[in-house]
Amino acid sequence: MRGLANVTSLMEIYIGNNEIEEIAEMDNLKGLPRLIILDVSGNPFCTNSEYRLYTLYRLKKLKVLDGIGLGLSEVAMAKEKYCGKLTKEFVVEKVGHSFFEHIREINLSGSKIKDVEVLGGPEFKNLREVTLDNNNLVDLSTLQDLPSLSVLRLNHNRIESLRSASDVAASNNEIRPDSVVGEGEREREREGEGEGDEGKGKLFTYSGRGLNQPGLMNVEVLHLGFNRITDIRDLELFNLPNLRVLHLQVSERSGRSGRSGRSGGVEEDEKYMRATTKLTLFSVQRH
Repeated sequence: MRGLANVTSLMEIYIGNNEIEEIAEMDNLKGLPRLIILDVSGNPFCTNSEYRLYTLYRLKKLKVLDGIGLGLSEVAMAKEKYCGKLTKEFVVEKVGHSFFEHIREINLSGSKIKDVEVLGGPEFKNLREVTLDNNNLVDLSTLQDLPSLSVLRLNHNRIESLRSASDVAASNNEIRPDSVVGEGEREREREGEGEGDEGKGKLFTYSGRGLNQPGLMNVEVLHLGFNRITDIRDLELFNLPNLRVLHLQVSERSGRSGRSGRSGGVEEDEKYMRATTKLTLFSVQRH
């Protein structure tokens, strides 16, 4: 369908029952400003359950698809599903080619991205440096299959933890690792032990639920400045054994409060975060 991309006068296209196999072919029509009616029914890619939503999202002027008028609810569903989702087509626009296995570095800053699942594909396994500053990311679980990744920049996003949202919810009641428990808490934990010899003198230990992400295990440089991190313990940096450099500037939003109960303002919290970062990195190096 690439041959239609420059026929900007087109308002209606009927191309059903052909041999179009890839849903990405719809991207070739996104530059047609007057296109309002499209019929692609009967093509192989229509077996993809998401083809309607994807087509609606890519061709925002459409009024009728495959003989069915578009309702507001369907348009809203398409926007909800694909808005902010990184696609291979967008990567091609950024790097100028589709030889993904040859990409070593990529900069996707300021692209309103909230989902980078596509980077978890085997085509991107050679990525060594990824920059995703100034986006809308909250979940990094989709970066789990980047074994060569050594530099990751994520400044100015919406990140609270390095784990997926589901993992965070599942472990809200679990105890923090011994390596990052403060001295005051150690004392309280000791006092709260049972009276029997079995529990005497023990510290709470970590259950093992943490990062299981090869794509982050090898990271050496990590930028997480100006996110929504309220407690450095949520990052569980002891799971990053190769981490050497950490940038964790504190924004006003995350600097004024947190589970630590601190309220001394941004400057005081920055000092606290820097001190805690040193402690946690020391724990990383020990292991």
